[in-house]
Amino acid sequence: MRPTFVGIGGQKTASTWTYMVLREHPEICMSEMKEIHYFSQEYDRGEDWYLSFFESCENAKVAGEFSVTYYRNPEVRERIHRFNPQMKILMNLRDPVERSFSHYRFKSQLGQYTEPFDEALDVHPEIIQWSKYGELVLPYVETFGRENVHFIKQEDVHSRPDDVTRELYEFLGVDPSFTTDFGKKTVNSTIDPKSVLLERMRHKVWCWVNDHGMYRIVPIIRRSGLSNLYRKLNHNKKKQQRLSDEQRQSLRARFTDDLQRFMDGTGVDVSEWM
Repeated sequence: MRPTFVGIGGQKTASTWTYMVLREHPEICMSEMKEIHYFSQEYDRGEDWYLSFFESCENAKVAGEFSVTYYRNPEVRERIHRFNPQMKILMNLRDPVERSFSHYRFKSQLGQYTEPFDEALDVHPEIIQWSKYGELVLPYVETFGRENVHFIKQEDVHSRPDDVTRELYEFLGVDPSFTTDFGKKTVNSTIDPKSVLLERMRHKVWCWVNDHGMYRIVPIIRRSGLSNLYRKLNHNKKKQQRLSDEQRQSLRARFTDDLQRFMDGTGVDVSEWM
């Protein structure tokens, strides 16, 4: 079965939660590997390679995948459209201030960013750029139509997970009455590691597992609770980084115009982020 929907982003916006909730539904077939990155990083491998991830989806009503690199790469939109002009698009959103800071913490957690936050904003422009939903996501609305793009706000995932799950199923055209306990779980939360070395090793193992075709064990580990247990054990609450009020206000000003553009183009109310 050819994919009928794709999640395009964003990073640190509850995309893993969305992927796992989709996997739970009996009428939905998700790629065993969450992040295939076909339309962004692996396009040269060809369509047959991509479709091999969906060979077990013959009996599913819908099929799809989720790769957070898609929304930030301008070429991806046209590649997806050529593959399936009727593709349904999923986009996870988060307060851009919180997403940007979480992005910084995540990269610091892996030892990839070593600068203080204010310096990192100049050294790593993607911290801000990848939070500009108006600039990055509106082209998908223009290409696929507003009716084929579904937005999921992380704040709603936390405050009303059952409603978000039902709305997601309705958008994809599967039974919205199906319920799953997984919807109330938190996954892939960012930590401030006690041991950066240990966190780097964990990330390398995760990459090795995916690169060697062992990605089927990842959902099993997530469902077992081992991933969350590790995060609790290696999280140093005493050194958890936080934004100051001044930093938060400065960041907020950077996103106001883009958020207004996003609201005007989608009708999604994100005024609480302005």
